[in-house]
Amino acid sequence: MWPVIGGVVRSTASPKGKVAIVVGGGAVAGDIFASPSTHLAVNVCRKADHGGGVILGFGKYAGDVFNFGLAAERLISEGIEVRLLPVTDDVASAPPEKANERRGVAGDLSVFKIAGATAEATAQLTPKLDRVKSHTQRSLGYPDAGAVSLALCARVVAEAIKGDTAAGIAGDTKASREAWQVEVGSSPAV
Repeated sequence: MWPVIGGVVRSTASPKGKVAIVVGGGAVAGDIFASPSTHLAVNVCRKADHGGGVILGFGKYAGDVFNFGLAAERLISEGIEVRLLPVTDDVASAPPEKANERRGVAGDLSVFKIAGATAEATAQLTPKLDRVKSHTQRSLGYPDAGAVSLALCARVVAEAIKGDTAAGIAGDTKASREAWQVEVGSSPAV
């Protein structure tokens, strides 16, 4: 990885036209307990793009949604194709009927690995960017199993929650005791 202002980019050569996968909180770094800024996200995406466009993935937190959304708008206005890929695997942050409102936690790793593998596999196909995003989006419903497999940890967290909400990553307060009990307590994996 090569350092750039705001994060890192791949140190090996990428062929022209290859889709770049940029991960917020990984390739684009923010301050502790804060989302990376729009400026930093734009800078890393510019460096990562090789003409195939950018998939900008992130755990769905308010700051990430805002800053990466603005970054995508700015990059698109510069002629760089961008697709946003918010990951929503945190079963504690919203009930099943509101799964699209969930945050992204640990399951995003598998989603981003799938995005990277798809970008590699579709290096010679067009339209690559939409194909990579489409293929990766199909995996978004599956990371829940990864979160539920940590049932013992989840039960400890659920017991530790005082009141109705607990702070998540970067201070988000969407995790609720009720969501933990419904999702984790009733899962067949528990």
